[in-house]
Amino acid sequence: MKRLMKFGVFSVIGLAMVGGCDGFVPLLFDAEEPFSISEPADDIGTFKVDWQNGRVKVEVDPDATEIAITGEKVVRASSQAAAEAALDDIEIGLSISDSSPSVATLEMNSPDEFGFVFEADVTVVLPVSMILDVENINGTIEVDGNEAATSVDSENGTVSVRGQDGDLTVLVNNGAVEATTLGGDVNISIENGRVKLDATLADGEEAEVTTENGDVDIESTGGSVDVDVENGDVELLATPENGGDVRVDVSRGHVDLRVAEEFAASLFLQTDFGAVSPDLDKFDVDDLEQSLVEVRATLNGGGGSVEVRTDVGNIDFDSRS
Repeated sequence: MKRLMKFGVFSVIGLAMVGGCDGFVPLLFDAEEPFSISEPADDIGTFKVDWQNGRVKVEVDPDATEIAITGEKVVRASSQAAAEAALDDIEIGLSISDSSPSVATLEMNSPDEFGFVFEADVTVVLPVSMILDVENINGTIEVDGNEAATSVDSENGTVSVRGQDGDLTVLVNNGAVEATTLGGDVNISIENGRVKLDATLADGEEAEVTTENGDVDIESTGGSVDVDVENGDVELLATPENGGDVRVDVSRGHVDLRVAEEFAASLFLQTDFGAVSPDLDKFDVDDLEQSLVEVRATLNGGGGSVEVRTDVGNIDFDSRS
């Protein structure tokens, strides 16, 4: 993935400014220019987006007859003439590989030039679902209604995925993730930011979420769930498959876990510094061992597993209504 380094772009009371060795230069003028590209979808199996700055949206529309790409280039500069002249420095291109099925790559390129901010917002409408691979350095990413594997990589910006039916992989450095999936494995990894996931999983599928700093909110049906958080709270509503697993590991943060009352599993809850508060009234419980910081039990005869650990934080466990 290409990485674009700039001198630093600041927003001060709505004014874009670029900082350099000589202080700050206000970028009071902007120029805009629309662009559009169309391409038949015949034999294209994978669609890639390699973007630098701006919003990227990809959606699937079965009523569309071709790939339609529309957007707008934006340049901010210290004069109107400079902004308008620099619009051509933003290059937007679509290339098609010779392979079969072919790979289509939509790419944005712009210079790293002091005194300018280069951006482009783009919307891609696909007539059929394709394998998606979307990368963006600075800006939001949205993916709607894809029924094939989707991979998203964002350096700085929020990611929104809706109606995803197929494996989903999301990598974010700074931002937030919100996703709704209808099937397929889910793997979300974020350095700094919140994750909200609503996942429907088939038997054998898994939702795996990892964060360094940020809260996690998950509602899952089917499959198994694996959550690993360094700093942040976890709220999880889970109805795993028969024999499925729920695992939550948190270094610093609280966990609120609720599983379906019919779920059969071994239960293990433990915190080093905090309290464990289970409500087991709606489960058929055997082999209960309980203290302030640890609970072990067999729920509904066992089969799957529920395992929650925190270093510092409380654990609440209950049945899912």
